[in-house]
Amino acid sequence: MNHINVSHFIFPLAIVNFDSKKGEGSYKRFLGTGFLIGNEGFFLSAKHVLNENIFNELNENEYVVGLFHSHNPNAFKVLEVEDYSNSKTDLMIGKMPDIPQIEDNIFKINKYSKAHGWVDVHSYGFPNSLVDVIPEKGQFLKGYISRITDENENIGTFEEAPSSYLLSSPIPSGMSGSPLFVRNNGFVLAGICLGTVESTTTLWENNFIEDDGTKIKEQKDRVLENGIALIIANYLEWEISIANDRLLKDLF
Repeated sequence: MNHINVSHFIFPLAIVNFDSKKGEGSYKRFLGTGFLIGNEGFFLSAKHVLNENIFNELNENEYVVGLFHSHNPNAFKVLEVEDYSNSKTDLMIGKMPDIPQIEDNIFKINKYSKAHGWVDVHSYGFPNSLVDVIPEKGQFLKGYISRITDENENIGTFEEAPSSYLLSSPIPSGMSGSPLFVRNNGFVLAGICLGTVESTTTLWENNFIEDDGTKIKEQKDRVLENGIALIIANYLEWEISIANDRLLKDLF
C-alpha cells in the first residue's frame, strides 16, 4: 500500500452556523473525532461525542458537520445518527452524503480486529489543543494494549463499561471517537478511542512512631493515565436501522 492521506477518512465533527443568504458557514463548536467506514458515507464515533440528543439542541441554521480539509467543499452535513442500544456502550454511527475519495476506504475488519495485550496500536484524531490553532491538522498516537478489561469492571468514569482495551497512552481530549487500528497488511480497525482514565499507585510508604507516641505515615503516590477504547469486534453484529437493518460488519 502506497502513501495514504488519513484525512480523507478521519475528520473533526463540529457544529456550524450556516447563513443561507450569504451561502457561508461559521464554526461554532468542536465535538470530537469521527471516521468513515465503507464508501456510503457512514461513519463511527463515540456516543458522548455525537448522539441523537444533540440534534434537539441545535438552533435554527445550526448543523452538525464533518470537516474534510482535503475536499472542496470541505464540510459535509450529518444527515442522521443512531446510538448503540445499550446505554452503557459509548458507540454511535452516523450518515453523511457520499464523499468523493481518492482511495477506497482504508479500514478493514478481520481476525485482528480483536487485538490482544501488548499489541502495538495506532490512532489519529483531532485533540482540542490543535483544533483551535490548526484545525486541519490532526495528531498520530502510538502505544500498545496494556490489557483487556473485564466486563462491568469499574474503570474511573467508565464504570460498568463493557469489556474494553486499556491502552498504554492517554487519549487527549478531542480524540474521543478516533479509530484505534493495527498495522497488519493495511489498517485493521481494532476499536474506537473513548477517553482517559486515571489510577494511583504507591511508589513508597514509611510508617513510624514519634517519641511522644504520635503515628506518622509518609507516602509517595504516582498518578497513571491510560487510554480506554471500545473493542469493535464486540459490535460487528449490530443491526443498524439507518442502514436498512444491515449489520455493522457489512458496511465495511
